Amino acid sequence: MNSFLFSKRYLFSKKSRNAINIITLITSAGFAVCTAAMIIILSALNGFVGLVIALYGTFDADIKITPLQGKIIHSTDSVFASIKKLDGIAFYNEVLEENVLLKYQDKQTIATIKAVSDGYIEATHLDTLLRDGVMILNDTSAFCSMGTGLASKLNLNINDELSAVQIYVPKREQFDPLNPENSFSDKLIYPTGVFGIQQEIDEKYVLVPLQFARELLDYTDEVSAIEIITDKGVNAEELISKINKLQNSQYKVESRAAQHASLYKLMNIEKWVAFLILAFVLLIVSFNLIGSLLMIVIEKKKDFSILHALGMPLSKIRNIIIGEGLLIACLGSLIGIGFGISACWFQKEYGFIKLGGNGATFVVDSYPVALQVFDIVLTLFVALFIGFIASIYPSRTAIKIQNIREE
Repeated sequence: MNSFLFSKRYLFSKKSRNAINIITLITSAGFAVCTAAMIIILSALNGFVGLVIALYGTFDADIKITPLQGKIIHSTDSVFASIKKLDGIAFYNEVLEENVLLKYQDKQTIATIKAVSDGYIEATHLDTLLRDGVMILNDTSAFCSMGTGLASKLNLNINDELSAVQIYVPKREQFDPLNPENSFSDKLIYPTGVFGIQQEIDEKYVLVPLQFARELLDYTDEVSAIEIITDKGVNAEELISKINKLQNSQYKVESRAAQHASLYKLMNIEKWVAFLILAFVLLIVSFNLIGSLLMIVIEKKKDFSILHALGMPLSKIRNIIIGEGLLIACLGSLIGIGFGISACWFQKEYGFIKLGGNGATFVVDSYPVALQVFDIVLTLFVALFIGFIASIYPSRTAIKIQNIREE
């Protein structure tokens, strides 16, 4: 005799007590709501993680090489000549960063200049994140672009062609306490574009040509880092291994994830904390399942006696109750998962839930979502596991009642 057939029959058959049907429906609805919430919330968090990775991916390279000690490296090192020859490199970028003072008309603020090689805009597609103006970065012109945060602090007007930003930086080992102004180098640069990526970046960085920064800082071949953008389909970790073999631990080589390890770790923690909270709510909902199954055990105790008399082992009677608990959990979970997937699809296609009022101040207008098969499978597994655990006590009660009747 198949225990599952009895479980299915007891689930859909008419009960003598209407309360059993109501509790069963409430339990199934509870599983549906919790699993739908799991899918929607996990997909939304996946969407935000993907958005952050995409935004940082526009500004940060796939691989970054920095000095283990100090703040500069020499780009003429023979190691870098060998690295350039490696397959899989789409763009090789020499970067020079330094903290500076920006002055525009009567406004001033602290910022960081990031000097980049020619071709940086085309390689990173950073111009797609422009909020105003155009982006021009080449060594033949003194043009710059800055983040929206810095532009706001300076009250920048990029349409004023006659207004330039003065950049001040301390001279290396040339501090004059009697005349502090002689201790700074300064150059004029003309802002042509304002970009919006992420608040931390927008309030910190000014992009300038590499040659301009070297003249300002009195450098020749020095750089702060080497950034590498890989070809599509190239595994960054494998390329890092090749680079490490060439450079012999002279420099620190990091992937994009390693550059922001703490941020990615924090976002993953947020995701799984949310999942655990919803799983705990599902665990509370399972108490309704226990109550529903106990009432079914009491109602069907005569049926169990007849089945046992006909030769059904007590283990199969127990499996009937466990099977019914799993069916209730599975039915509710599948409905919830289906609703969650549908909601995420509609949000991705039509974006009916907006970020803020009109979304004008955000990088995206609506909440980003990203469905992952692993999340769907994990949600269903957790729901069924909780349903199984909740069914154990009522199944043991059924056997206990049957033993008492036999005695």
